[in-house]
Amino acid sequence: MGVDLVIHDRVRRPSSPFKLAGGFESRVVCLELHPGFHPAILDSLVQNGVRGLVLRAYGSGNVPVVADLSLVPAIERAVKAGIAVVIVSQVQRGGVDLSLYESGAHARSAGAVDGGDLTTSAAVVKLMYALQGGGVEHVRALFGQDLRGEGGVPAGRVG
Repeated sequence: MGVDLVIHDRVRRPSSPFKLAGGFESRVVCLELHPGFHPAILDSLVQNGVRGLVLRAYGSGNVPVVADLSLVPAIERAVKAGIAVVIVSQVQRGGVDLSLYESGAHARSAGAVDGGDLTTSAAVVKLMYALQGGGVEHVRALFGQDLRGEGGVPAGRVG
């Protein structure tokens, strides 16, 4: 945005007048992973009523998988408890592809949802929206679709 406003071609135009939709799930937490991030943090959030988690992982969706700091068991426990766990990237460009590396594949096997190329903000809002309509599988289905031009469709999927 500058003197002119250019809207990207992939952004869908409204089909009807704007209407504010309420009811988004507010019990969503976004966490940035860092060296030494402890899985007990995820367990604590699950035990305290969070409905959705957005994890800002390394690179293309890598999470710690070694020894006591592995997030994979904590992700699996969260998903089994009905908590949607979406993984996005900390990097500015590119996105998540949980099939690319072993640690991402472990997270996906544990039930994590691939955030594709969504920004953190877009992933949080999309998760808040998706949770109003259902649980983890509903979230997974909506994250496999480009709903309003936000992108985010995981690699190899057609929106």
